[in-house]
Amino acid sequence: SLQGGRRSTERNNALEPYVLNGSLFSIGMRQELIDWMSQQHGTLDLVDETLHLALRYLDTFLVRRGTEAFLARNGAGSEPVPALPLGELPERSVMYLNDGQYQPLCNKLKRLGITCIFVAAKVTEVSAPSAYEFANAAEVSTFTRAQLLLAERALLRELDYYLYHPTPSSFSSAYLSVTLPHLKKEGFVGSSTGGDSWEEDPCEEITEIVDYLLEASVVSHASLAFPPSVAAAAAIGYTLSRVYEVPWEQLTPLHKLSGYTAEDVDTVFAFFDRLVSDAYDSEEHGRGLHVNDKYQNATSILWKKFFFS
Repeated sequence: SLQGGRRSTERNNALEPYVLNGSLFSIGMRQELIDWMSQQHGTLDLVDETLHLALRYLDTFLVRRGTEAFLARNGAGSEPVPALPLGELPERSVMYLNDGQYQPLCNKLKRLGITCIFVAAKVTEVSAPSAYEFANAAEVSTFTRAQLLLAERALLRELDYYLYHPTPSSFSSAYLSVTLPHLKKEGFVGSSTGGDSWEEDPCEEITEIVDYLLEASVVSHASLAFPPSVAAAAAIGYTLSRVYEVPWEQLTPLHKLSGYTAEDVDTVFAFFDRLVSDAYDSEEHGRGLHVNDKYQNATSILWKKFFFS
């Protein structure tokens, strides 16, 4: 509900864009870190919500510690890696194209990233890998199970031991649970990406595109401008209107549950337009993104619709 516990918690744990392109950390470095975390998350075979929750922990930690201050304090094996100089993002872009010099990640950021996934997995997973497996996933030879547990304590203190942070993934699950039955009940069918009618049950395909948009969006630092609830509602509305030609006005259950109007999601729709374009360009002109490989069916539908129709 609009005033329910999840929305109230969302307001209390709000984030916004916080990274400045400094000497030790930059928007491009955050982008590389999240892409790397996505790869390690896949290697550990964890559910999507674990990654989304881990990224909320990551950004909350870095906001509270301060990126430059956090990385400047280091010991043996955790020396910072200079952030590569970055220009301003082009007006129509929400991500840097990884087409130039590779931005390496320091061991300290890798340890932090894995620690965030480790703690998130304890909240979301039914059966998580062992602490030893998580430590190995950091790809830092000196990062042991014991050090992971120490890092966990430091993260928990910075989070004030509060681990329930609403994510775009958690909101989208709730919104889809009322939106998809509504679509089936009302018999909405429209042109798909190639002009064909929907399959008998397109719910799995819709869900995958929504999941892709939300996971790709978190790679972009600009996505922090949108509360998770509006990002989730917009991802569903964008998928249905842009791909399946079901207008926002016909998604009554989504309106009621989310409380968002067409005007509320317009800005996010524009963000998704730029995001899809940047994700495509990253494959054409850069090194690509892990999320594109993870959701190949979703990207093929979106790219066919936007770039080959």
